[in-house]
Amino acid sequence: MINTLQQLPLTIQTDHQTQISYTDSGTGPTMLFIHGLGSNGKAFMLNSSELSQYYRCITVDLPGYGASSKENDRISMTYFAGQLLLFLQHLKLGEVILIGHSMGAQIALHMVHLHPTLATDLVLIAPAGFETFNAMERQWIESMTRPGILKSASYEQIMSAFAANFYVFPGEAQFMVEDRLRLMESKADYDFYCSLIYHATTAMLDEPIFHMLGSVQQNALIIFGNEDQLIPNQILHPGATTKSVAEKGTAQLPLSHLLMVSRAGHFVMFERPRIVNDAIHSFLRGNRIDV
Repeated sequence: MINTLQQLPLTIQTDHQTQISYTDSGTGPTMLFIHGLGSNGKAFMLNSSELSQYYRCITVDLPGYGASSKENDRISMTYFAGQLLLFLQHLKLGEVILIGHSMGAQIALHMVHLHPTLATDLVLIAPAGFETFNAMERQWIESMTRPGILKSASYEQIMSAFAANFYVFPGEAQFMVEDRLRLMESKADYDFYCSLIYHATTAMLDEPIFHMLGSVQQNALIIFGNEDQLIPNQILHPGATTKSVAEKGTAQLPLSHLLMVSRAGHFVMFERPRIVNDAIHSFLRGNRIDV
């Protein structure tokens, strides 16, 4: 039995190359939290700590991220999804609630595409994949995330990129900056990280999920921050709004509810944890969701 205190990071060997680091806290129906492109499992710390009062909360570092094994030669959305399916098998878990942020939401959708009965419910937070890109747009994004471009970014550009993830940068998120600066102290570690971001971005573009949304069988809660500066891409789609992208994707899901949260950016679950946590709990209990 897992107690309600946050556990120290644990590890599971999913195959001969991959070790996944995770935390496990709480009891009840199991939630699997899947982080996004530039973060790790700590991105959900303000959510799992609260929701573990009612649920078993498992946060993972995806392969290549955080304390998990460092690899990027196999990176794809299907690879991430497959590794998490193996992870759940090792824990002998049946149905789970999948909660994904940004790229993590795209991975969650790939998971239910590969294994339709895996999840009882989906919570998609600022999901990647609702915004679609044509071939020329994909090529431009790929060119802008090449490792050399990322490594050449100045300190000011990196800080600006962090700020763009939030409506107002919260003090609790300072660890994200510190983690990045620590990575930059080691050339090998930062080279790996920049390569990982490039491969993961390319994977998101190469394995879109918009066309899969109509076949999703689960109840889905979609949460966006009204002031998300990353979705839509403001250079490629200047005429679009976060709400228009959110509504377009939500409309494709047969059983879905959209929540737009005011005064919140791309990391809406970190900026407005109480609203997001209450919405998730209400959604899973079948109650009305109000802000």
